Amino acid sequence: MRRADGGEARQAWGLPGLLGLPEMHEHQASDEILALRTVGGLDNYARWTAWFFKKHVRGRVLEAGAGLGRLTAHLRADELVVTDADESKLRAVAPLLGPRARTVRWDVLEEPPAELGRGYDAVVSSNLLEHLDDDAGAAFRMASLLRPGGRFAAFVPAHPGLYNPMDRALGHRRRYTRGAVLRLLKAAGLRPVVVRELNLIGGVAWF
Repeated sequence: MRRADGGEARQAWGLPGLLGLPEMHEHQASDEILALRTVGGLDNYARWTAWFFKKHVRGRVLEAGAGLGRLTAHLRADELVVTDADESKLRAVAPLLGPRARTVRWDVLEEPPAELGRGYDAVVSSNLLEHLDDDAGAAFRMASLLRPGGRFAAFVPAHPGLYNPMDRALGHRRRYTRGAVLRLLKAAGLRPVVVRELNLIGGVAWF
């Protein structure tokens, strides 16, 4: 989607696939976070997500809710700022980063700290918005960091009818319809560029 002043966002809404699980967030215990690293196929899932984003994510990039950095490791940017609400996750991500990258603690439910700055070419979030009570407020704050003409790229789970105990266990508040995605991002001041549904077959393995 593009901001009213020229920014845009690419929103991918799809199902977790056979090779990946949505990110665990700060409300879960550290041993659970470490255990997630042992689940097979997560790197393939991250590579696939990064491939979908790569055409639209370049230049000066901010990743919101990076978690353990699965996507971070595959992002290509001239400058990369990696954020999460959990300091321990940022410490885990730090070894993955190159010389043009840094970490900043930021909970997207709060106002962005001054050290983040603004004017990003792209803001990225993967499997983040579905964890938040105030997803609209978070999307607005992320969009506010874009330069005019910048892009917001997000990946969220689709099909509310597939919401199940595993979603609850992973801290998902919701799954999205296409209409819900459009309303959310338009409320953040963005205009649609691409809204796609991905990985339908993954729903078979989600029960």
